[in-house]
Amino acid sequence: MCIRDSPDVAQKYRIPKIWPGDLDSDVGKALLSCDDNGPTVMMLTNINVDPQAGVIATGRLFSGTVNDGDTVNLLGVKRDERVQSVNMYMGVHREIVGKFTAGNIPALLGLEHARAGETLTSVKDIAQFESIKYVSEPVISVAVEAKHPKDLPKLVEALRRLTIEDPNLVTRINEESGEMLIAGMGVLHLEVATTLLQDQGLEIITSQPLVNYRETIVSSAGPVMSKSPNRHNKIFMRVEPLSEDVIDLIRNGKITENTDKKTVASLLREQGWEADEAKGVVAVHSNGNLMVEVTKGVQFLQESMDSMRSGFEDAMQNGPLAYEYCRGLKIILHHYVPHEDPAHRTYAQLMPASRRVMLGCLFSAQPTLLEPILGIGDARYDNRIDFIAGYHGLGSIEKKVNSGEASVGFSLFATQMEDVISFADKKLTMPPKSTWFDPKPLDGLVAYDFE
Repeated sequence: MCIRDSPDVAQKYRIPKIWPGDLDSDVGKALLSCDDNGPTVMMLTNINVDPQAGVIATGRLFSGTVNDGDTVNLLGVKRDERVQSVNMYMGVHREIVGKFTAGNIPALLGLEHARAGETLTSVKDIAQFESIKYVSEPVISVAVEAKHPKDLPKLVEALRRLTIEDPNLVTRINEESGEMLIAGMGVLHLEVATTLLQDQGLEIITSQPLVNYRETIVSSAGPVMSKSPNRHNKIFMRVEPLSEDVIDLIRNGKITENTDKKTVASLLREQGWEADEAKGVVAVHSNGNLMVEVTKGVQFLQESMDSMRSGFEDAMQNGPLAYEYCRGLKIILHHYVPHEDPAHRTYAQLMPASRRVMLGCLFSAQPTLLEPILGIGDARYDNRIDFIAGYHGLGSIEKKVNSGEASVGFSLFATQMEDVISFADKKLTMPPKSTWFDPKPLDGLVAYDFE
C-alpha cells in the first residue's frame, strides 16, 4: 500500500520544483500553504472532449477556490474564460459539485481554449507552472480521408477533438494534395487514433505509414534580399544553425513565445550569444527554431513584425526540401526597407516576402534532412535494443536506465496465446522475444519402456 502526503504537506516540497515564481510573494505563500483563501491557481494536466459537455479540463487546484461561473485567466493563451460548471470524477462518472477548494482535483467545463500543461489563475502576471514535456516528437504519419464526402466536416471535428485530448498527435493539411495528415509516435499510436475515429461511426481510408523527417542546414548563409509582390518593400535576412544546447532549451520549454524577454536574453547570453541578438528574439518555433531581429533605426518595423512572424511560422512548418518541419534554425532579420504608405505593406505583401527570403536563405545554407531520432531498422538485430527476461524483475530495467546503459526501458504485458494463434493463422512473424515464456512449459521427447 502506498501512503501519500496530504496536499497541505506535499505542496511545501512540490511547489518549489514545479513553480518558478517568487515563493516569498503572496501567491507563493498561498501555494506553499495550500490556502483556500488565496488566489485561485490551478495546473491543468488532462483534457477530455465530451460530445455533450464539450472540453473538460482536469487538474490540481493548488491555491484558492473555484466556483461555478468564475471568470479565470489561462496564462499560456492569455485569455479570460468563464467556468461553466465545477465537477469531480468518480471513476468514469462526473459529479457536479459547484465548488472546490485548494488541494482537490476539479474537472472544469466551459474552458474551450484550455490545454494540458496550462496554468489557470484568478490573477494575471504571475509565473506559470513548469510545462508538460514529451520525450519524443511524432515520427510516423498517415493520410486520412473520409470514405463518404458528406462525412468530411465530421472527420475534421473528430480530429480536432483527438489532438486536444492527445498533444502527441499532430494534424495538418497538405496544401498541395489536400490530404489530412496525422502524425504520431509510431504505428501503434496511429492505429489507436484511427480506431477512435472509427468508433465514432466514421468510415475512413488511411494510407500506408510514412516516416516524418526534419529539415535543417549545415552552414550559414546570407544576407538574402526579397521584395514584396508589389515591389515596394525589401526584406534582408540571413540564417545560421542553432547549437544543440539552444535547441534543447526550446524543446524543454525554457524558451517559448511566452517566456519573459529578459529571461530569454539571459539564457542565450549563457550560450555565448552576442547581446544584440540575445535581446532581439521576436519569434520562437517549438521544434527548435528562433527568429531574431538586429536592425538599426528601421521605421514601421513593429507594425510589420506580425506579418513577418507569420512568414517565419509557415517557413518553419514547410521546409524547402521535403515540405517537412524545420529544426535548429536561427533566422536573423538583417535589414528592412518598408514603403511609407501602410496600404503597401499589408499582410498580403510582407508575409509571402518574408517566407520567400527565409526559404532563399535555407537553400543557400546546404539544407539537409534529419531522420527520426530512434533510428531503429530491423528490431531483430539492432544493437540498440536489448531484452531482459521477466524473472530478473523490474529492478533490472530500472538499474540499466539509471546507470546510463540504456536510455529508456519498457515493461510489457505477457503475450496471450490468442495473439500467437492469430499471427500464425495470418502467416505473420511475432516481434522478437514476444513469445518468450517464463516459466517454460514442460515439453520434450517422452520414452516408454515396453519390456
